[in-house]
Amino acid sequence: MGEAAANLTTRDLYADSLLSAFSHDELATDEMIDEGWAWFSRPAQRDAFVALARGLDYDETHVRLSDVAAPTLILWGGDDAWLPPSQAEGLAHRIPDARAEILPGCGHNLHEDCPETAVPLIAAFLGA
Repeated sequence: MGEAAANLTTRDLYADSLLSAFSHDELATDEMIDEGWAWFSRPAQRDAFVALARGLDYDETHVRLSDVAAPTLILWGGDDAWLPPSQAEGLAHRIPDARAEILPGCGHNLHEDCPETAVPLIAAFLGA
């Protein structure tokens, strides 16, 4: 995402983007949208977001996945409209001691979209 796209983003476009990360639209509340928009609408925050996106080095990340030394749980929404769920298995194969769980009926923001499914898996993984 470049500066122009970030600067042309309106609250409505931001809301549409956020909604696309959910399978259960009713969980993406106006309050959630307003809180996110309040953050994203600040010029310094937009600049930081653009810099972060531009600074991601996916090639280096893929090379270094095999260096991860901690047990890893990869949760992925089966209805993720942003990134295909097939990427979860690919990550699990590259990370030692990793397992992937695809959560049917969940979107990209699965911790908010499907908390009743995601939270118990996270808690069990963390030993809570």
